[in-house]
Amino acid sequence: MKTLLTIVLFCSTFFCYSQEDLSNEDNWKITQNLEHVIISQRTVEFNDDVNGVYKEYIQYKFKNKTDKQLFINWDFEFKYSHTSKANSGSDELYRALVLEPNQNFIPDYYFSNQKSFFVFNKFLKSKIDVHLESVNFKNLKTKTL
Repeated sequence: MKTLLTIVLFCSTFFCYSQEDLSNEDNWKITQNLEHVIISQRTVEFNDDVNGVYKEYIQYKFKNKTDKQLFINWDFEFKYSHTSKANSGSDELYRALVLEPNQNFIPDYYFSNQKSFFVFNKFLKSKIDVHLESVNFKNLKTKTL
């Protein structure tokens, strides 16, 4: 009986946490092709049917074009439809990465330390009409290590 209850509890817990779904396609578009790095982007949907939350994000991919470790840093600058100016200049918008030689880094939404490489684009299935108008890699710098 304990075994049966354990299995039921495990399965119900697994199904509750697996309700969140991140859907994406392999439709990468190059955003920046610099001397040391290629930055590409695509849109991905985050669907949480249990809580009725549907969002679209911009996901970035970073390709180190060198045979050395590469340090990349920048400040994100966002402009959303409901604001008159871009959001920038905050420590919260600073990003940095160290890429291994020839590494292709695609952040994973389900790792909390990688969510910051996703940019909220818009709500889906909602009457809220806030959407991303522009995003920039402000002060983008690369340095081989």
